[in-house]
Amino acid sequence: MARISGWAASYFDKGQAIWATTNQEETLFAAWKADAEVDRTPNLKSPTLIK
Repeated sequence: MARISGWAASYFDKGQAIWATTNQEETLFAAWKADAEVDRTPNLKSPTLIK
């Protein structure tokens, strides 16, 4: 829920959010879908994280 709230705040803000959405000129759904397609979870199988 926090990620959705943060994303919505960045989409609807007027330059005050810490991060910006990919494209505020797209429709709400198109902009959300473009951001949601990017996996931002850490890769737990990455050799750099395994010690």
